[in-house]
Amino acid sequence: MQLSSNVFVILDATVPLIVGLSVGFVALIGLAVLLYFTLFAHMILKKKVREAERKFEYLHALLMGQDSQYIKRIEIISQTNLVYCDIHLAYSKRFKEIRDNSDSFMQTEINRIRDLVDEHNYKSLRIELPHVKEELAEFEAKVNGLNDDLKTVIKPEEECHQISLQLKERLRQVKQDYYVKQTELFLVADSFEKVFSRLDEVFHTFEDFVDSGHYEEAKETLKTTPAIIDELSRDLAVLPDLCISIQSVLPDKINSLRNRYETMIDEGYPLFMIMPKERTSEMSEELEVVTRKVQSFKLAGIQDELDGISAEIEEYFDAFEKEKVARVKFENECEGIYQENSLIEQKNIRLMNAIPDIKKAYAIPAEEQAKVDGIKALISKASATKRNLDTYIHSADNQPYTVLVEKMYLLRDEAQDAERAIQEFNDYLQSLKSDSENALRQVAVYYEMMQSSEIVLRKINISSVTEEYSPRIAELYQTIDKIFNLLYTRPIDVVAINSLVEGLMREGDDVCSGIKKLYDSMIMADAAILMANRERKDFSQMNVILQQTEKLYFAGQFETCYEDTRAAIQRLRFNE
Repeated sequence: MQLSSNVFVILDATVPLIVGLSVGFVALIGLAVLLYFTLFAHMILKKKVREAERKFEYLHALLMGQDSQYIKRIEIISQTNLVYCDIHLAYSKRFKEIRDNSDSFMQTEINRIRDLVDEHNYKSLRIELPHVKEELAEFEAKVNGLNDDLKTVIKPEEECHQISLQLKERLRQVKQDYYVKQTELFLVADSFEKVFSRLDEVFHTFEDFVDSGHYEEAKETLKTTPAIIDELSRDLAVLPDLCISIQSVLPDKINSLRNRYETMIDEGYPLFMIMPKERTSEMSEELEVVTRKVQSFKLAGIQDELDGISAEIEEYFDAFEKEKVARVKFENECEGIYQENSLIEQKNIRLMNAIPDIKKAYAIPAEEQAKVDGIKALISKASATKRNLDTYIHSADNQPYTVLVEKMYLLRDEAQDAERAIQEFNDYLQSLKSDSENALRQVAVYYEMMQSSEIVLRKINISSVTEEYSPRIAELYQTIDKIFNLLYTRPIDVVAINSLVEGLMREGDDVCSGIKKLYDSMIMADAAILMANRERKDFSQMNVILQQTEKLYFAGQFETCYEDTRAAIQRLRFNE
């Protein structure tokens, strides 16, 4: 009896403990399930809010971008076409109503649900979100409806432009073919130009109709244009041979050559060095010989002889034309080239006079000094060419203008080479000043950046991080001091300054970004550890993991600390 009573006493004491543990375990599981589904529901709500924001942003951009441009285009058309006045007023009113009312209202609604997310007011968000989605659907219908209607209004204009582009491309191909064969077609050049001009007028008229919204009239304007373009294309296939045949009579070519020669001699052209005076008579005699051979049916080699005479005549004509062009160029450009050369020589003198003072202000490297010597050589070369040209101009025997132009252009090119070299060196001198000013600006910028980084470093307050970055910051301060000292040392060594500035910017950016990244990782690690500490008392494994991650934290390995802690939390939640 005593034993039985002891057993019942033990059972009476144990049963409430077991029941309590069971209830606590069930409650814990229920709490975990509640948290899981609550968090999942919140994530779904956030996703729906983001989707609503993206849809509104797209519709807002469509309304204020494409639809706004359509309205402006209709407004332009209405200024010349009264039919479109009412259309413009209607669509403008509709656009403004959507923009000023619906768009503004939806922006407010989107901001309101975004604020609910930021405030973690998911209860209210769950109630408000369906209403906002309905309003957004109505807004979407309005914007898409307006956009579709505007496209319908603009569509005839786009169709007209498509027709015009196709015809213009065909006309461009015809013109390209014409310009390729223009030399052979000079007899009909005016006719082609008139047709091209008329077609251009047709296209201008077409564009005027389109701009004023008279699309049917615009299409009617181009009704006959395809047939005209096709006819031009067919004509271009046969005209070149016809034109060449008309111009191929050798006696006329010889007479033309003789007349051209005598005329140009009277005009003062020195042609004796290009073609002897008696050469046209010799050609006439050769042609008479060929004529007699043909009369005698001695045709072997006749075509080659005729081709040879024709080719020689063409060569002389070409040489005469070049001489005429050369004379115009010489008379129009010679004085200007001489003046240009004189101005370049003056620029060179000013540069050379300024070099000593520049060297006092800035250190000039050897390779840049070599450019100064190169400028002197270019100036000397141009001066020698100028003396040579003077000799040709004042020679007792007049030289052909083609020879004078060749020498004149040689002087121009050499003078321009010297001018480019002078300009490049002046640009280099300007860069010395701009680089120095830039260095001074960078000193101020990176000094302030280092100050800000030191503040962040103190916030982190981890010895390993401080030991890593403090020496680098100190070195950057030293670099800033070096740059500052070099800027106030004469002559200024810009090469050394640029090198230091480049290193300052590269190392400074690396240091600042590294400290910022560590600080951001530290904030994330703090949050993760704080969340994990909630589970520390209930899970011994979490306690071990936190001891490890805290070591990583105080070693400055914030990112690893954050990842390990987050992974541990996820594993525990999964196991639950």
